[in-house]
Amino acid sequence: PVKLEHTGFMAAVRQYGKDVEKAFGITCRLKSQADTIRFSNTAALTHIYYIIRESIHNAAKHGDADRIDISFTDASPDLLIQISDNGRGMVLKDYSIKDRAKKHKEAIEDFTRAIVLKPDYVHAFYNRGTSKKDWASEQKDSAMLQSALKDFDQAIQFDENFVEGYHNRGITYENLSDYAKTQEQKTALLNKALSDYNKTIEIDPGYENALVNRGVIKGKLGNMDAAIEDFNKAIELQPENASAFANRGLAKDFKEDYQGAIADYNIAIEKDPEHSKAYLNRGIVFRKINNLDASIKDFSKVITIGEDIEFRKVNNPKTIKDHSKASSIRSDMAAAYYFRGLDKIQLKQKQDGCNDLQFSVNLGHPYALG
Repeated sequence: PVKLEHTGFMAAVRQYGKDVEKAFGITCRLKSQADTIRFSNTAALTHIYYIIRESIHNAAKHGDADRIDISFTDASPDLLIQISDNGRGMVLKDYSIKDRAKKHKEAIEDFTRAIVLKPDYVHAFYNRGTSKKDWASEQKDSAMLQSALKDFDQAIQFDENFVEGYHNRGITYENLSDYAKTQEQKTALLNKALSDYNKTIEIDPGYENALVNRGVIKGKLGNMDAAIEDFNKAIELQPENASAFANRGLAKDFKEDYQGAIADYNIAIEKDPEHSKAYLNRGIVFRKINNLDASIKDFSKVITIGEDIEFRKVNNPKTIKDHSKASSIRSDMAAAYYFRGLDKIQLKQKQDGCNDLQFSVNLGHPYALG
């Protein structure tokens, strides 16, 4: 048991946060207006400490969170504590044996019941929004994304500095841009996403995933230099962020810095050996420099990763930590089959190439039918 009289309350919480970061490989941040808490009831503080520990542990282990924020406000005689994370909540984990659509539906129903009981429950709106967002991504449902936006709007209305609310609303605007019917509509949605990412970073300048996402938006809007600046900042904050390297590689590819792109993809893959998009995009760069043997090897790796994830989704879904990657793996596989097919045909392996193109058609690649 922790001895708060020896270590101090804030020091004990801060140390546990560091232990969680090390054990789960996530970010756990402590925010407080002061280094000490003026709360004389040591017994009560001990109970509070263990409640905080349990909350952090559940978010890290069961909620699939990769970022946890703990904030304290010493409002004597009261002590205000807020713990927030970007995970999925324990509801989804509890239903891991059911199909994912049903899990999302049941999660949404649970959060809706919570809102009925407490209409100003910020995190219930936020969690319902994230469930809708994730469900929409898997089901390709733009109407569900619009519904998620309303939940994030409500969460932000209740808490104008709710950093995860802005961040996830930005992600939702970005996802909605894929359904835009005109370039003007797409640009407008991307700019809304950019605005929310700007607000996220204004509130929390050290939020590296928001920097990565803002860099992606800047790239989609055609500003590659500004995108690379954001990826550089994210890497400075978190050198293990594989996504930052992979996206910087893509920006360098657009700038025709092919060797720089390959170098970044190499680092991304070193840090995350299952980063299918890093393999896919590195393969595309190898095609551009006419290294077809290397490109085919990368496209084959994407397919292998995809087959493994698809198998685990059916047989052992608990082993999948990043469901956003799992939900996009089929499109990565379709692209890998498509490009590998073209490469094989160019290398006079016509039958194998045509077989790959057919697989690409089966997976819904938009250009394979051409």
